Amino acid sequence: TKIASGLTTDAAGQVKVAELKPGDYYFKETSAPAGYELNDAKLNFTVELQTTVKVATVSATNAEKTGSVVLTKTDSDTGKTLSGAVFDLYKKDGTKIASGLTTDAAGQVKVAELKPGDYYFKETSAPAGYELNDAKLNFTVELQTTVKVATVSATNAEKTGSVVLTKTDSDTGKTLSGAVFDLYKKDGTKVASGLTTDAAGQIKVAELKPGQYYFVETSAPTGYSFDIKKQYSFTIVLNQQHAVTVKATNTEKTGSVVLTKTDGDTGKALSGAVFDLYKKDGTKVASGLTTDVKGQVKYNNLKLGKYYFVEVKAPKGYDLNKDKQTFRITLRMTEKSIPANVQVTDKKTPVQPEKPENPTQSSSSKPRTGTSGSTINKQTGSSDKRTSKGNLPQTGEQYSGYLTVIGIVIILAVLGIILYRRRLNHKNSK
Repeated sequence: TKIASGLTTDAAGQVKVAELKPGDYYFKETSAPAGYELNDAKLNFTVELQTTVKVATVSATNAEKTGSVVLTKTDSDTGKTLSGAVFDLYKKDGTKIASGLTTDAAGQVKVAELKPGDYYFKETSAPAGYELNDAKLNFTVELQTTVKVATVSATNAEKTGSVVLTKTDSDTGKTLSGAVFDLYKKDGTKVASGLTTDAAGQIKVAELKPGQYYFVETSAPTGYSFDIKKQYSFTIVLNQQHAVTVKATNTEKTGSVVLTKTDGDTGKALSGAVFDLYKKDGTKVASGLTTDVKGQVKYNNLKLGKYYFVEVKAPKGYDLNKDKQTFRITLRMTEKSIPANVQVTDKKTPVQPEKPENPTQSSSSKPRTGTSGSTINKQTGSSDKRTSKGNLPQTGEQYSGYLTVIGIVIILAVLGIILYRRRLNHKNSK
C-alpha cells in the first residue's frame, strides 16, 4: 500500500517521514540523482511500538553512471588514421585497468564502463613504420548527468630514413669534394640548401620522412661543369632499414687548341701539314690532323693537362719539323676563354740539282775539280757527280723550268772549260 510518493532527498541526502504507525514498510526509488544509476531494490524498515521514542533508519546507495572513451590514432603529418597501435589503460593513480588495446581499421580504441574519474592511455607498440609515442594520453570521464563520451587524440610520426649522395668524376670515378646541392620534396618544397660534398665526395642527410625527394646541384667543384636543371631523385620508404644512395657525376671543363703552321722565313701560312696529337704521357689523342688553308689545326674538348703535337708530314717543298710542340690546357674561368696557341714553322728544303756527265775527256791524268762542283777525270774525260748530304728535295712542276736553265748553263760552262784546256795543252805541246 503506497503511503507517500515523490519523497526527495534533501541537501543532506535524507528523506524524513513522521506519523508512521508501528509496522513494516519499504521505500522504492523512482528517480536516481543526476549521474547515478537507479537503485530499484526494496529498502525495508520497521517502525517499532513507541514505548520510548525510536526513529527507524534506512541506508540507500546509488552507483555513479559509467562513461566511455574513444581514442583515435593518426599520422602526425598527413592525419591518416593508423591501425595496429597497442595501448594500456590506467587510472590516474597508476592502477592498470586494461592492456593490449589495439586500434582498429578506423584507428580507434573504444572502452566503456568507466566510472567518472581521471585516466590515461600509454602506447606500448606503434604501427609498423612509425615511431612509438610514449606520452601519457590523459582524459577524464565526467559524471554522467547526460551521456558523454570522452575522446582522446593520439598521433604517431613516421619513422625517418636517410640518404647519402656521392659525387664523382664522370670519367675517372674519383670522388669530388666541394659540390653544392639543394634538397627538395617531390612537390618542390625546399628541405635543405647549401649541402656540400665532403672530402669523401659525400652528402649525408638524415631524419627524412617517407616520400619522394630530389637533389639539384647549384655549384660544381672547381674545374668541373654541371647541369643546374638536372634532378637527382630518390625515395624514402616506410620503415627503411638502410640509407638510400644517390650517384651524381661531374664532367671536367674542357679547353681547345689552335696550331698555326707557317713558313719559317716568310711567315706565310702553310696548308697540308699533318700532325698527331698526344697527351703528355704519350697517349695518342688524335691523328691525321691537317692544317687548313689558313695553316691551322683546331681541336676542342681537351681536358685540363699537358699535350703535344708531332708533325708526321710536312707540306710539299718543306722539311719535316720533328720537334714536340707542347702546350697546356688550363682551367677555364668563363665559357669564352681563349684557346691554347701553338706556333710551328717549317723551312723550305734546299734545291740540289743533279750534275750532268762531261761529254769529253781531258788529256791530263790528274783529276780536276770544276767550278760546278763535279770531279773531272782528265784521262777518261768523264765527271763524277757529287751531291750534298741528305735526300734530294721533292720538287714540283714549278721548279722544272728553273732546273732546265741551270742545267744548260752548267753544260755550257763545262764545255767552255774543256775547250780552253785543250787549247792550252796544244800550245804547250808545240
